[in-house]
Amino acid sequence: MDKSETVMTAMQNWLSFAAFTLSGVAFEGARYGNVIVPQDDHEPEHPAD
Repeated sequence: MDKSETVMTAMQNWLSFAAFTLSGVAFEGARYGNVIVPQDDHEPEHPAD
């Protein structure tokens, strides 16, 4: 029984870690996208140089 309890605890820890990581990545990705997209819009496609 100890082994199965350990496996369940490990699974719960991994799932919570994975969910936290994915939400963090999604949040950073959204924030990064919000920062980058306006810069792309304002950047001239062919500079005057």
